[in-house]
Amino acid sequence: MPDSTPTTDRSIPELLRDLTNQYSQLMRDEFALMKAEMSQKVSQVSNGAVMLGVGAVLGLAALIFLLLAATLALANAVAPWLSALIVGGATLLVALIVINKGKSNLKTANLQPKRSMASVREDARFTKEHAK
Repeated sequence: MPDSTPTTDRSIPELLRDLTNQYSQLMRDEFALMKAEMSQKVSQVSNGAVMLGVGAVLGLAALIFLLLAATLALANAVAPWLSALIVGGATLLVALIVINKGKSNLKTANLQPKRSMASVREDARFTKEHAK
């Protein structure tokens, strides 16, 4: 059975060198683990994006069929060309509303980190006041 008591016959420089080597190896192992985990996460995001794309295409196809069904149903009450015009116009109106909402969400004023900027300004003000 090996002796479990630590040996003290090594010099301090040797112990420091071993500590440095072990710490370096630990950092390399941590970075390798982080790299593997990030690779897994990128793959997960990629798969999610593909699924979102496929879902969006299928959703668009379903929307087209639903609009076609609405057009055909409305054609029983009015002329077919008027039915298509009504459904197309309503769809265009909804699309324009969604586009305008999306554009307003993307304005640079809405994207600024206002709370963080205010916090930084407050920190700077506090530092100036207490530095005097």
